[in-house]
Formats: sequence, C-alpha cells, structure tokens
Amino acid sequence: MGSKKEEELFEKNIGMDRQVVVFAGLLQHQGKILMGLRKEPELSHAHMRWEFPGGKSIFGEDPKDTVKREFLEETGIIVDVGELIPYVQNSIWKYEHENVQSLCFAFHCTFISQGVFPQDHHVEKIDWFSIEEVLSLPSLPGTKEMLVGAGLI
Repeated sequence: MGSKKEEELFEKNIGMDRQVVVFAGLLQHQGKILMGLRKEPELSHAHMRWEFPGGKSIFGEDPKDTVKREFLEETGIIVDVGELIPYVQNSIWKYEHENVQSLCFAFHCTFISQGVFPQDHHVEKIDWFSIEEVLSLPSLPGTKEMLVGAGLI
C-alpha cells in the first residue's frame, strides 16, 4: 500500500468511498442526439438532469457490451457500439453514507432498431435533441466536453 498514514486513511474510509466505471453511448440519429432524463432523488445534483444512456459495467463485461445492455435497458434501443470518444468525465458524487468517484467513458453508437421504452427506475424519460438543444439542457457534468471529444462541436 504505502505509508502508515495512507493505510489508516484506507481503513477509515472502507465502506464510505468507492470508485465506479461507467460506460455510456453517444447516439446521433437523423440529426438528433438521444438523451435520458435521470431520476435519482437521493442524489439531488444529478436528479432530473439529462445524460447520455449508459451505466456501470458488470464485472468481466466488455465495455461495448455494457453500452449495448444499458441502451436496451434504459431506452429499448438496439445500437452498434463504435469507437471510444477521447474524453473521460471524472465526477465525485456525495451520497448520504458514501462518496462515489465515477469515471465515465463514452462510445460513438449507431442506431439499429427501436423497441418498447422499458421502465428503468433511474430513467424518467428519453428524448431526441439537436446539438444546440443538448447544450442548453440541465445535464450532468461533461456533456459538452463529450460532444467536443466526439467531434460534434
């Protein structure tokens, strides 16, 4: 590990802090970008903010498979997952009993087909927006930077 002080801090923070890796997809189809409205009342600074569909990877899951699974679970849309966007969003979320560092990576996606919109407990609704509209939405941190990294602005 490191110094005695680092070990003490590590022991003190067990169960209080953690890190998660999130994979999202940027889907542009017919001139619009798909966004999901996050429903998470326990996290006030993320609740009712727009985000790119995505979520945490299951241990051992390929990142592109995570994006495909999350798109289907959150939107009912089947996508093909392409290249990684060269931007990583690093956020710290403060919950009541823990702090979570989220590292979010996103991929370019291509629309394959639309199914029925599922009822995901963290998605209020989904909608399609122009790039200009996305920039004016109340969204999660890194939205504009992800669009820049994707070469869309």
